[in-house]
Amino acid sequence: MPADLRPNELPVEEQASAGGIGVAASGRGEALYTPWLTYREAAHQLNISEAAVAARARRRKWPKLQPNRRGAAVRIQVPIEQSSGSRLDSPTSDNELRVRALDAAAQRLSGLVEQERLISYVERRDRLEAQRQTALFRGQLRVAQSECAAAQRRLVDAEIRVSELTSELDAARTQLGRRWWWFWRAW
Repeated sequence: MPADLRPNELPVEEQASAGGIGVAASGRGEALYTPWLTYREAAHQLNISEAAVAARARRRKWPKLQPNRRGAAVRIQVPIEQSSGSRLDSPTSDNELRVRALDAAAQRLSGLVEQERLISYVERRDRLEAQRQTALFRGQLRVAQSECAAAQRRLVDAEIRVSELTSELDAARTQLGRRWWWFWRAW
């Protein structure tokens, strides 16, 4: 099969296969198609209008089978992935609908549970990190408080020493103030 042909340009013999499922090659590989359907059948299967099916077939270049007679219906092949949500695949009983709804709800809930687990893990990690940082800061605070208390003690000791030295200086000045002339008599 030539690689440069689009699926709708393939010969009819290559498009049609046993069982009605067509395989057409594209530039990206092979695509599976449903049996040949009229626009009306495809519209019913896809739950859209006939005009929308025709537009979609043109845009997406679905394989198209032109009739030999005038007035006969044109047939197209819808890719399998396009028909997955169609009426042909719809459930046949209410129980199947309920099971599918419950499965979808279970998947949503399992996703929510996993999300909550992740959130609780992150919160626990953040809480442990905050506790570690708090303990570290408390240790630093205790060290700073002890350094501050030592500095205050040194300041009090220095103030006492300054007052002692001031009183000694005043006493020395008073002694020198009375006898300053004795120094000159010795000469």
